[in-house]
Amino acid sequence: MDATQQQLQSIYAAGPRPTASVGTSTQSFFLSTPPATPLPTATPTSSIPAAILSMGSSQRSPRGSLKGYIQFAMGTKALIAGQQAKALDLFLAAGMEGVAMGSSVAAFCSEFRLGMDQDNNDPMDVGGELPTPRGQVTQENYETAERLYTLAALQGCGMAMARLAFLKTHGRVGIKIHHAEAEKWRKGCAARGEDAVRWLRATATAGIAASQFCLALCYYNGIAVTEDDNEAFVWCEKAAEQNLAGAMNVLGNLYIEGAGCHKDPSKGLKWYIRAAERREPAAIYNIGTLFERGIAVEEDLAQAFGWYERASRFGSINAMNTLGIFYEQGLGMDHPMPFLAVRSYLEAARLGHPHAQYNLGRCYHEGFGLIRDDEKAASWFTQAATQNHAISQLSLAICCEYGLGMKKSRPLARRNFALSFANGAAEAEKRLLPLTALALLPTARAILHPSRRPSTALIHTLPRELLDHILTLTQHPTHLPPAHVRAVLAIAATPTSLFSPHLRSKDAYLELVGLAHLQISALPLPSCDCTRFGDDDDDETDESADSPMSCRAIKHVVDAIDKAEAYPPTHWDWTLEIAPAAEPSASHSAYSPTLHCQPYYTPEPVWWKDPLMSLESPKTP
Repeated sequence: MDATQQQLQSIYAAGPRPTASVGTSTQSFFLSTPPATPLPTATPTSSIPAAILSMGSSQRSPRGSLKGYIQFAMGTKALIAGQQAKALDLFLAAGMEGVAMGSSVAAFCSEFRLGMDQDNNDPMDVGGELPTPRGQVTQENYETAERLYTLAALQGCGMAMARLAFLKTHGRVGIKIHHAEAEKWRKGCAARGEDAVRWLRATATAGIAASQFCLALCYYNGIAVTEDDNEAFVWCEKAAEQNLAGAMNVLGNLYIEGAGCHKDPSKGLKWYIRAAERREPAAIYNIGTLFERGIAVEEDLAQAFGWYERASRFGSINAMNTLGIFYEQGLGMDHPMPFLAVRSYLEAARLGHPHAQYNLGRCYHEGFGLIRDDEKAASWFTQAATQNHAISQLSLAICCEYGLGMKKSRPLARRNFALSFANGAAEAEKRLLPLTALALLPTARAILHPSRRPSTALIHTLPRELLDHILTLTQHPTHLPPAHVRAVLAIAATPTSLFSPHLRSKDAYLELVGLAHLQISALPLPSCDCTRFGDDDDDETDESADSPMSCRAIKHVVDAIDKAEAYPPTHWDWTLEIAPAAEPSASHSAYSPTLHCQPYYTPEPVWWKDPLMSLESPKTP
C-alpha cells in the first residue's frame, strides 16, 4: 500500500462512523422535526459585538466618518503586521462609524476566524468526538459573517457583494444556498469591477492567506473580475502553502481539472487529503467524487459512499444531497433505502440546495419513502424554482397546468415553462409552442387587422427572404419556428379566416398550425396507476378532458413532451391572394389578403378576441 492509500485509510478510519436505524417508521419521522446533522461546534471566546449586528437607522452617514476610515486603515496595517485581534477591533469600530468596508472586513475576519482566540488542539487530529481543532470555523462564525457581509453589501460595498455571491452559491454551515440572491450580488460586484477586490489584492500581496484564497476564488469563478484560471492557480497555491484548508481543496480542484496548470489528478488527490486532514468538508466530499468516478483511485462506490457520509457530518451540503441519491438508488450498499434518502434530501433542502429541494419534491409527488403529498411537492418545487433550477421550474409548470397541489393557472404555467426553457430545459420549449401560438394570435390580430392598420395588411407582399429575416427577430420572445409564425400572422391578417371552422375553438386553431398534439391533454401518457390522479374537475378549460386511466406523474408528462415534435402547419399550402377589395374606403387598404376557406358564420369569437376593438361578425345570408 503506497503512502497516499495509507493517508486515505488513516483519515477514513478516524472516529466512529454514524449509523442509522433503518427500521424507524417514515410516519413517526415526519411527525416531528428530524434531528439536525451533528456538526463540529465551538464558541469562540472573542465574538462580534451585538451592537454592530443591529446597526440600522442609528448608524452614521452611509459614507462613513473620517474617524472610521482612519480606524479601517489602522486595522489593515495591524492585520498585515500579524496583530489579528487588534485589527478585528479596529474593523468593528470602523463599521460602527458607518464605513462599509469596516463591516465587510469584520465579516471576513469572522469567516476565516482571524483575531479570535484559538485553542491548542492539533489540527491534524480528526478523531470523531474531539474538540474543534485550532482555527476551525464554526457555524457561529459563518452566521455572523453573513450578517455583516449583508450589512456592508446593502451599503454598496463591492467586496461584501463578492463574498456573498460565493457563499450563497455554495453554502456553508449556517449559510443557506440561494442562487438567485447569489446572482444578484454577483451583478452588483461586477458593476464595481476592480474596486470590489482592491482590498483583497492589497492584503493578498502583503501575504494574508485568507485574502489570497478569496482573490483566487474571484478569478476561479469570475466574480467581480474576468475569469482567469492562471491567476486563480497562482493565488490559490500561495494560500495553500500557508496551510489554509479551503485553498488546499480548491488547488486540488485546479489540478484535477487542469485549470491554470498541467492536469495531474494524483497531485490533486494529495491536496484533497491535506485539506481533509484539517476537516475541510468540501475536500472530504471531493475525495468521494474521485472514488465515484474512478479518478486517481480505483472506482469504488462503497468507498465513495463512506466519504460522502463523513463530508455530510462535517457540513457539506452537496454531500447531503449526494447521499440521498446513493440511498435512493442503492449505490454502494445492498439495496435502496427510501427513508434515509428522504432524510438526506430534507437536510440538504433545508439548507437551500436547489437539487435537493427538487428531489424532495419528487419524493413527495411519487410517494417515495413517505406518504404522497402534492401540496408539499409543489411547495418544494417552488422553493427550488426561485433559485432558477430548470427542472423544478418545469415540474412546477406541470403542477400549474394540472392543478397538482395548487390551483390551476395557465399564465403561471406558461411563465414557468418560459423560465425553465431560458435556464436550459429543452422539454419546456415544446410545451411553449402551443401556449405561445394561442397568445400570439390576438396580439397579431390587433396589429395586422387591415381595417385598423391598412399599411400592415401588405406585410405578406414582401419578398419571402425579407419576411424570413424579419421573423428571425421574433424567435426569442415567441419560441415558435418561422413556419408557424408565418401561419399565425397569415391567419391574423386575413379577416375571413377568423370566421372559418378552423378557429371556432383553440384545439381547432392549434390543429390548423400543427401544434394540437402538444396540448397537455393530447400527450400520449401511459395508463398506469403510479399516481392517484384520475379525471379531476376541469373547470375553465377548453381542452378535452383527460382520460381517467391516464397517468399524470410529472416524469411521464416530461417524457411525453420530450418525445413529441412540432408538425408543419396543416394548411400552410393555402395560398395567400391579394384581391381588390369590393369598396375601398379610407379605413381599408385597396388590397386585402384572403385565405381560401369556407366562411363559418358564428357569433363573435371570444378566445382570440381583438384587444383593441370589438369586431362584428358577418350577418348570415
